[in-house]
Amino acid sequence: MMTVSARYSFLIAGVLASLALAAPVAAETVAGLQLEIAGGVDARVRADIEEATAQTFAARTGWSFIDADKARARLNPIVRDCFTSDCLKKAGASLDARTGFTMQFAGESQIYDWTLTLYDLRSGNVLNSIKGACELCGRAEVAKSYSRSLNNLLSATAIPERVVVDAEPRAEKPVEKPVEKPIDDREGTTVRLRVSVVPAEAAIYLDENLIGKGDVTIPVDQGRHELRFVLEGHRGLTEAVIVGESSPELILLRVHLSQSAPAPRSVVSRGDGPIDRMGSSRAVWGWIAALSGASLLATGIVLARYDGDSACVDGSFSRCPEVYDTAGAAITTSVLGGVLMSTGIGLLSWEWLAGSSSAPDNAAGASVKLAPAAGRGQAGVSLFGRF
Repeated sequence: MMTVSARYSFLIAGVLASLALAAPVAAETVAGLQLEIAGGVDARVRADIEEATAQTFAARTGWSFIDADKARARLNPIVRDCFTSDCLKKAGASLDARTGFTMQFAGESQIYDWTLTLYDLRSGNVLNSIKGACELCGRAEVAKSYSRSLNNLLSATAIPERVVVDAEPRAEKPVEKPVEKPIDDREGTTVRLRVSVVPAEAAIYLDENLIGKGDVTIPVDQGRHELRFVLEGHRGLTEAVIVGESSPELILLRVHLSQSAPAPRSVVSRGDGPIDRMGSSRAVWGWIAALSGASLLATGIVLARYDGDSACVDGSFSRCPEVYDTAGAAITTSVLGGVLMSTGIGLLSWEWLAGSSSAPDNAAGASVKLAPAAGRGQAGVSLFGRF
């Protein structure tokens, strides 16, 4: 039978063996080198993304994450935003970490995109990179999509989740590590163009083809494309979009059409006096007044011609001392004829004298109007003003 001391010896040996096997195993340390979130991102979404980053690393047992703020505080300011091979090696030495992590996150109006990258801080090379996007996403949806991209990056990176550390470091022959091709978890490979225009009623033309109004998302090929925006009462706008190999997966374009200058309108200036109320009969009375005035004026001229002449047929003052005294009648008829003829001409040319003015639709404020006017026993010019 096995003695008690022998049993204890086996138990102690088993414990020591377990400790020996567990000692060289450690989690892969990942240092947050840069977590860049664009200023246009909502503060709540920003907090969700930062929390999702920490939770994703914490949920994976093979990775130990050093918060970006703590990591950057330990780095030399020259190295903090430098991602050359030498700077990455220095960052790894300062942080005692083999792997570095960076994140660029941007977006607005529920359209977000991000780029996640892992670096080998020993060689200064890129281990892997992944890009993601989320359109028309709420807070919970964008955080979930971002976490999925980060998990994909960690799973696809060729670093063991558990790193075995040798008890005694041995000189190893450097092995050139193949650089893996970055992966992209965005849907499809076609570049999409999202166009938003205000007002939303504006028509959108792509290469002279109507594609919709207001807000449109459409796939486009590489090359130069022309966008044209049309809306009645607004200034038209044409924009050129060039799509190349380095273009992002989603191109955003927002435009605002300004209102065009209102077309001038013809405003006929009309008064409200008795002459304006005559309407079509104004021309009839104008001809009557003009012809009557001309007749009276001619009569006055004839009377003025005979004023002071002899009243006798032979014209001898010695035999016939009487003479014509027509000066008063000549003056009266001439003045009356001139007034009537002027009035007639005024009535006939009333439309021309009143005229019309061109004014924009929005000029309904201050205005000045000059027009002829005539009433009972008086005539003149009327001046109207609005201020």
